[in-house]
Amino acid sequence: MKRYYVLISCLLVFLITGCSEQTMTYEGESTNWKVIYKIIQNEKEVKRQSVEIQSIGGIQKSNITFKQTNPRGSGCESYFDYDIEGDKKLIRGCLDEPRLDNKDDSFDVFIAWDGQEEKIDLKKKQAN
Repeated sequence: MKRYYVLISCLLVFLITGCSEQTMTYEGESTNWKVIYKIIQNEKEVKRQSVEIQSIGGIQKSNITFKQTNPRGSGCESYFDYDIEGDKKLIRGCLDEPRLDNKDDSFDVFIAWDGQEEKIDLKKKQAN
């Protein structure tokens, strides 16, 4: 009988931890941009994601294109005008599946404006 209680307890713990949400934060900076990408996910799906984009240097930039490619080749593009007075721009990310926890986890995004483009390597920020 004790074996059944132990087995059921282990299964419940496994189910609870397997479905729990985790927040992952990636950050990166280029010459003109700083990007913070936050992902809230569980093992099966991405629940929420946001991209915070900040201009470095205070130069007015317009007609911005944010590009992201996902590990399996899919991706998205977002278009917006950047308002220096607003300091930061928040847009929705476009991951279509969860990112697996990996100690060297990083990915690239691209920001293009006025005929220029910069690649920003986003690296996973360690949780405190």
